[in-house]
Amino acid sequence: MYTFFTDDDGAEPSSNSTSAVNLLRLYSFTNRQEYKDILDKLLKQFGERLTKVPITLPVMTALLPSVSSPLVLLITGTNIMTSELLRSLRSHLLPTGTVVVGLDSSKSEDEKAMLKKLLSPLLLENLAKYAGNDTKVIVCKGDAPPVTVETPEDLSKQLTP
Repeated sequence: MYTFFTDDDGAEPSSNSTSAVNLLRLYSFTNRQEYKDILDKLLKQFGERLTKVPITLPVMTALLPSVSSPLVLLITGTNIMTSELLRSLRSHLLPTGTVVVGLDSSKSEDEKAMLKKLLSPLLLENLAKYAGNDTKVIVCKGDAPPVTVETPEDLSKQLTP
């Protein structure tokens, strides 16, 4: 008896598509080149299929625009979990975006140390620069300068294509 596995996205994304999304997220907030290199190899391996029959890999196809311009959202301030900004953020579909909840006063020293190890220096710099009592979302799209938003309406404008 044989069990056949397909590498197409069916009702659930294939393991390759899921790996591609996870690699992009890891690269976008750590800026470690090895994640980008593995992602590039994976996309190259599926390049012909993505070009000829992209409907077979919708998750991987949807990921392609984000590879050159990954989206990272940094949330800073106090009372982040109850903020209107977080409610607004949850109303958007961001399948390839990465959300990092920042260094607020409610985080333990262990959590802060872990974030400092994981995040790229640029993201840490932005978290430190905009940290404060007011809840803010720092929208980082690829190499574009970060945009800080403080209202749900402004956040929606930033996240709507």
